[in-house]
Amino acid sequence: MKFEPTNKLTSDGALLWRVCEDTTVQLGIGAFTIPAGFHTDFASVPKFLQPLLSELAIRSLPSVAHDWLYFKGEPKRIADAVFFELLGELDVPHWQRVVMFTAVEWFGASAYERHRRLGHPERSEEHTSELQSRL
Repeated sequence: MKFEPTNKLTSDGALLWRVCEDTTVQLGIGAFTIPAGFHTDFASVPKFLQPLLSELAIRSLPSVAHDWLYFKGEPKRIADAVFFELLGELDVPHWQRVVMFTAVEWFGASAYERHRRLGHPERSEEHTSELQSRL
């Protein structure tokens, strides 16, 4: 999976990254595709936790897939479970997976609701164009 930085920031100042190519995620329960052009901020990890977690756990497919599933409005519990499973497929240590899963389970509700309510137009070039055409 390839990414490139954008010149856009989230409302809390995190840099958004653009997915450069369609990426299909295959799970035991099915598959989904994250399209090229989708914007992600990877995992939003509080600064005090960052030294404890590997860069692989923070800036990789599990975080992008989690952002995509929130963006698409999939049930939160499903998106969070997929995140946990994908972290395991990357061999992220179990204790780090538990910390990251617990964080999204406890603190992800506001991001999830924001995605559902606003659709986060900054996350998708296509969505941004669609919104602009309505104005």
